[in-house]
Amino acid sequence: MKKYKLTLWVIGLGYLIGVFITFIITFMSAYFSETKTVRVYVNRFNEADIEFVFLIIGIVICFYLFRDMFLWIKKRRDERIA
Repeated sequence: MKKYKLTLWVIGLGYLIGVFITFIITFMSAYFSETKTVRVYVNRFNEADIEFVFLIIGIVICFYLFRDMFLWIKKRRDERIA
């Protein structure tokens, strides 16, 4: 695997794990509150613009990784058939 692909895999997996952890923390905070609600402030510290940039970059990297993964699966399947 080329070095840039490995770097993208690490960044993409780290991004997905971070999003999952954020989702779990938000859900658990709401679930264990008395009203089963939680308030999420998106721009409390004026960070929404940079988070939007990170979101777009993360989505692009994740799409690239999924594309790469499906191409690898297709290549392995074609090798097995041939």
